[in-house]
Amino acid sequence: MSDPVDWKVLIGQVILAKNEADQLEPDHLEPLVAPRAPATPEDIAAFEAAAGERLPGQYRDFLAHADGWRSFYFRAKLFGLTDLAGHSPEAQVAADILDVYADEDVFEDLDVGRDDVFAICAGVGMRTMFVMIREGRPDAGTVIWLDGEEVERYSSLTEFFASMRDYSLQQAAKLRAQPSNF
Repeated sequence: MSDPVDWKVLIGQVILAKNEADQLEPDHLEPLVAPRAPATPEDIAAFEAAAGERLPGQYRDFLAHADGWRSFYFRAKLFGLTDLAGHSPEAQVAADILDVYADEDVFEDLDVGRDDVFAICAGVGMRTMFVMIREGRPDAGTVIWLDGEEVERYSSLTEFFASMRDYSLQQAAKLRAQPSNF
């Protein structure tokens, strides 16, 4: 069993890293947007009952701290309950992209089936997306970054978040090292 995640700390670290990168980026390509308010335990339970399946534990815990996050990765939205239920433009884009990836046999290369994953992050006008392996499947809770093929695989939502935090910190370091354009 993995150590419990302090989502307040991890979310705070991501916010600080994204803020630093945004402050240094003159074009604000990845603007800082705060995560949504937490989902209630009742809302999470109602979603799972309606969906007929339980979400992986770390995703449930994340939702209890933030019910989604618009512009989490550039224009891609980290899904909250409404998105997971398919009730947003980003959710529709994700479903369409997953269908295309299924038709193009992308899932064969991933060693997972289309029904083994669900979208957790996608954006309108983007083909980049992140999926999570469903509860009850081998490697449940694993996050896979897709962009026509597998870009990267994270063993957990925590590892994915830490990677996004580190990416923002690296972007900020690169921007600090550049001569000022002002």
